[in-house]
Order: sequence, then structure tokens, then C-alpha cells
Amino acid sequence: MPCRLKLSLVALGALGSLGSLGSLGSLGLFNSLESMCRMCRCFAQNLPSNRQGHSRHSRHSRHSSTALLKHVSKMLTSSCEVRNSAVPVIVSVSGGQDSVALLRLVHQVARRYPWKLHVLHFNHGLRPEAFDEEIFVKDLAKTLEVPFFVQRHPDPAALKGSKAGLQAAAREWRQAESKKLLSDLETTEKGVILLAHHADDQVETQLLKLLRGAHLAQLGGMRARDGPFARPLLEIRKEELRVFLQSEGQSWMEDASNAFPVYQRNRVRLQLVPMLVDLLGGEEALQNRFSALGHQSRQLASLLEELCQQHHGPRFPCPEAPTRLDISSFSQLPEMVRYEFIWRFVANRCGAMLSHAAVGGIVDAIKQGDARFTWLLGSGWELKRQGSQLVILKSGVDGVEGEDKTWSSSDLSVVQNVSQLHISMELQRRQQTAGCPKVAMAKCSEIVLHGVAFGSTVTLRGALPGDRFRKAQLAHNIKVTSVLRELGVPPSARPNWPVITIKAPGDGEVVAALLPDLVAANFQPNGASEAQRSAQAPAVINLSWDEAWEGLKDVASWDSNLKHLKRQVRLDSESVQPVMCLETVNRCLGRHFAYQLG
Repeated sequence: MPCRLKLSLVALGALGSLGSLGSLGSLGLFNSLESMCRMCRCFAQNLPSNRQGHSRHSRHSRHSSTALLKHVSKMLTSSCEVRNSAVPVIVSVSGGQDSVALLRLVHQVARRYPWKLHVLHFNHGLRPEAFDEEIFVKDLAKTLEVPFFVQRHPDPAALKGSKAGLQAAAREWRQAESKKLLSDLETTEKGVILLAHHADDQVETQLLKLLRGAHLAQLGGMRARDGPFARPLLEIRKEELRVFLQSEGQSWMEDASNAFPVYQRNRVRLQLVPMLVDLLGGEEALQNRFSALGHQSRQLASLLEELCQQHHGPRFPCPEAPTRLDISSFSQLPEMVRYEFIWRFVANRCGAMLSHAAVGGIVDAIKQGDARFTWLLGSGWELKRQGSQLVILKSGVDGVEGEDKTWSSSDLSVVQNVSQLHISMELQRRQQTAGCPKVAMAKCSEIVLHGVAFGSTVTLRGALPGDRFRKAQLAHNIKVTSVLRELGVPPSARPNWPVITIKAPGDGEVVAALLPDLVAANFQPNGASEAQRSAQAPAVINLSWDEAWEGLKDVASWDSNLKHLKRQVRLDSESVQPVMCLETVNRCLGRHFAYQLG
């Protein structure tokens, strides 16, 4: 097959509301150009003129092509549990480097087995180059003489507007369609769906779990076989896949959005991982560290499984999850087993993956002996204690009367990832606000959020394409960029504008506030439900910054056209500092800002 080089410069189109390159602002422009340069270098290495350099590099690769094929063959037949029979094997191919390498490797390995290969491609319809990728994968499948299937999402706009978030909704759709195709292809033999996750992806997944406060027993990373899905490349680095494709003369497509730090996983890949590689002295050292961490985590998980069975605890996962958990002998269990009981019970019943701190809060409440208490789990789910039992119900269903417990800030997981803006964040729970900062506390603000569910993740980050915000008295959300435009923020400063987001367990990420302190309607006192207001104290976020970020001084005025929320700004000079004042109007937290000379 002739080498096909496709370089797409429509990255900003893929990012939706970012618009033109000039609208990225100084920081976004620098990061974007830097990422684009890296992407261009990657393409350049796939050109024929660089074959000689590539050959030198491939000789130093940990796996030669022959060794790589042997390794993949072993993974498929052992860890991935693909039978030596005429089973349907679906290879999920996006057209990117990883999935193209997976297809080429599996295609060669399959020559020695009676497997029935199929290529499945998903067209989400979200980026201009999506149909180019579909054609590319179709042509590749035709060249390899493998049956080709494509699934196009019927409503791409629904993916963007999904409550669970774009990435989660897209992943759920792909998994459901993959299972459906596999079921249609299966006759008497159970088949498998192959995914192209590799060793670098594994490290990213473990890092993301660490950032989200996962239990040590849940840091094992992705499994080689998980139901109908299998990952034969988990022990192979991305660089080795690139070298393999170049040795085969095989081109691939690049998703330009992967080169920009607009999603948390992208930020981990582009910013955190390179720093760790530098600190540890190389990619292999990083892989070894996290491989050892994953091994120890799986050992701990195995031990906890044995202890749960020994003490007749809940299984996980459990399709028929019980609605109640007996805690009459809870105090007699080892502490680690108590934590595991609670985590499994909640995860099985409502899908909420509680952080370690969140589980600890529930265990402590049980230890205190409160006969009745309620914990909000997000997405309308509540955990209640009823005597010697815990029960998980939808809000308002079979509820019991009793005084709800006020939570401490330890029930919230805090993520801060806009360090380039030099903004720091502290968070606490409290019943009453402490009042407004003094004049001496310039370059700071206080944000009060009501109705933040137990176990939520509070994140300070830059605004992403597709982020939406609930204005007061509106029944729907509008784009963050539209709100910033109304605030008077110039186009170049709108991308990456600092925001506070809330992600409740089992729910999607929601923008709760725009800095300096504009709070979304659904997190104001009259926006949160009565159950939420009575169940926990508000989350109070204190923010401070070293210097004003781009666009902050350009905010001219903001009037939401609502009687209970007005925000005005006066600019007196170029050297201004914000002085905050807190006022309550019609039971709603409002803000009045005046900019004065420092």
C-alpha cells in the first residue's frame, strides 16, 4: 500500500468554540503552536526522507518487529483469552497510530489462527476530518481484505450536550455498538473486541485514578481482558508502535485535538507524564514504576476480595445489586474491610465510584453511632442509615425523617490544574460565610456553592470547548463563551478562562462558577433543592492569584437582567486591583466589584 500522509491543520475546528487561531490568547497560542510543532515532527518522521533515521532508531527499540509480533500473539492467546478457533475478532480502528498498529499486528498474527477478523470504525461526526478518517480506515481494511463495519452517531449534538460529558457519552456509545455487532457476528463461539490501549495509556489511566482519589486497590489500571473487550498492547509503548508502522511503510491519521491540553487526559499526557519521565530518568523507568504499582494494587485487591468473601460482604461487580447493607456487626470488621464494604455497596447500587476520603466520611458517621443520617451521592441518589442497615434510594423515595449530618470538606476531592495562571484554591464546608475579604486581601475572591453532593470532585481549570453555564432564572444552559462575551471579555481571552467545575459521583462535570466569582444558578441557594440545602453546608472556595490573567482587566460590565444578581465593574486605570464585597439580595449570593488603584 502506498504511503499516505494526511496532515490536518483544522485543530481549532475540532475544538469547537475556540474559533480561529488568533482567539486562543497568548497562553493558548503558545501551547497550541508547541503541540502543533510536535505533531508536525511526528508526521515528518513518517516521510520517506526520514527512513534512514527511522531504521537506526528501530534497531534500538525494545521490541523488533518479529519480537513484537510474538509478544502480541502471546498476549492474545493468554491474557486476552482469544480461543484457537473460528471466533469473531473485532478490531476497533479509529485510524490513529495505535489502532492502525493494532490492526496490522493482529492481521499478521491471525494468519496462524482460524479467527474471523472484522474492522469496526466509529464516526462521531464531531470533527471536520471525521469522514476522511472513515475513508482511510475503509481503504486499509480493503487492502488487508478484512470485512469493514462503520457506525455513525445519529445525533452528534447529543454527545456534546450529554450530562455525563462528551468523552463518557462517546465511550458508552462505542461500547454499546461494539457489543451489538459482536452479538450479531457470534454463532456458537464467543468472540472478542480488541482495543488499542497501550502501556502509555495504562500509565495515564493510573495517574488519573490517583488524581481522583481512588483507593489503592483500584490503581491496577486496565485489564487485558474485561468482559468482551481485550487489550493486547498493554505492555507495549506508543513509541514502539510508531517504529513498527514505519518499518511496515504504513501511514496513519492524526486526531489534531489530541495535541491540545483541553481534556484532563490530554493534560496528563502532554504535561504531567513528560515531567515524570524527566524526573525518573526515562520512559522505561516510568513504565516500570507504574507497572509495579499496578501489580501491588492487584495483590491488595485480591486480598480484599478474599476478606470480603470471608466476612460475607458484597461482591463487585454485582449485576443484581442489593438495596440494603447490614452493618449490625460493622465494628467487628477490620477497618480496610469496612471501607471496601461501603465502596462496593455504593458502586454496585448506583454506579458512584466514591473517593477514599468520601468512604471514610461514611465509615466515621457509622462509628459515631448516629441511628439515622443521609448522604447525597449525586444523580438523585441518597445513602441513608435506617437502624442497623444502610439503604441507597432515589431522592424522595421511602425516605425517613431525621436530622441530616453536615459534612466536612474532606468529603470533596479537589483538583487544580491551571497553575500556568498562578491561581491557588482552598476549599472548606461551613454553615455561614465569613464575610467579604478586606482591602488588604486584594487579588482574591470567595465563591460559595450550594448543593454540592457528597464525594464530588471540585476542579479549578481553564474553560473547554463545549462548556456550558446556567444563568439565573434560565431553564437551560448556555455556552461559557457566550457568558464571557456578555461580560465584555475579548475573544482572545475567552479560551482557557478559569472556571470552577463540580463532578458529583456518577454524574457529569458541570461548570459551577466563572472566576472571579460568578456562580451558576443551580449552585446558588435558590437553585439547589431543599434536600440538598438541608443535607450539607455549602462549599466555600477561597481563591487568590499573583497577577490578573488576560481579559480580567477588560471586563467592562455585567448585568444578568435579573433582580437578584447584579455585577458591575469600574476601570480606573491600567494598574488596578480587585476589591471584593459580599452582599445578599433576595436570598441569593451576589457580587459587586470595584477596581481601585493599588
